[in-house]
Amino acid sequence: MAQVRYYQVSGKVLQGDTKAPMQSASVQAQHTTIGTATDTEGNFTIYLPEGGYELAFSFTGYQTESRRVSSSDGNQQTLIVELKPREKELEAVAVVASNEVKDGKNMGPFSKMHSLAKRPIAPIVIY
Repeated sequence: MAQVRYYQVSGKVLQGDTKAPMQSASVQAQHTTIGTATDTEGNFTIYLPEGGYELAFSFTGYQTESRRVSSSDGNQQTLIVELKPREKELEAVAVVASNEVKDGKNMGPFSKMHSLAKRPIAPIVIY
């Protein structure tokens, strides 16, 4: 049986605006189950079987970046990746509210509270 050969890709993930290291950023080889996360200094190391891969670098609130790597580029490769903050924009918001329930009765918040107030309260007994 043929032995699978691996190559190493390592590097650092930084915030694009401040150049600060990004802890726990995701590093994933696309279309595989191979991935890792950056350490407290933004460093990562991932071992890939021979071949070419698209590495995706992501972090919540930042734009995902991709880099193409290949075993033909050498056995050890180093990448510096900067993630840019995602623009905060909101296109549209629709808020819809209704007090109507399935049986057609209007059961607003006041009527719910009123109906609860009529119920007897059982005493609490502590032994």
